[in-house]
Amino acid sequence: MIYLDACVTHAERLAIGGENWGPQTLERMRMGLSYTGTDYARAMRHREAWVRQMQTVFKKIDVLLSPTTKTVAPPIIEDRNLFEATRAVTANTYVGAFAKIPGLSVPCGLSTEGLPIGLMLEAAAWNEPLLLQVGCAFQDVTDWHTLRPAIPKG
Repeated sequence: MIYLDACVTHAERLAIGGENWGPQTLERMRMGLSYTGTDYARAMRHREAWVRQMQTVFKKIDVLLSPTTKTVAPPIIEDRNLFEATRAVTANTYVGAFAKIPGLSVPCGLSTEGLPIGLMLEAAAWNEPLLLQVGCAFQDVTDWHTLRPAIPKG
């Protein structure tokens, strides 16, 4: 759905070659051209089912907690392509976005490499006030949000 929407939004620029985009960005944008209307409709049906499933979950609980990402932040210069790098760091946040629920990431520590780690809080649709209250309460009893990772000199 994301790639199809991006293709529609930027169709004119894609048609003339997208000279203002880097090659990896252009490659990702063009991925949407390989999907059909049927693919989009199938994704929409899947999303509707996921939204209903998450609504059921939030009848039983108030907030979901999970790591914001599965890994620490990747290096700025990395050999894998932009699509794979983005997929790796957005895997945990995508499921909430796909369900159209609000999420809030708060600092919860530093990795052994000294990089920040985030705690993802997610709540039912339109329940942003609860997320902000929980995030604020977490920061009231921790000091993770005051820590700054060391920036390597290079």
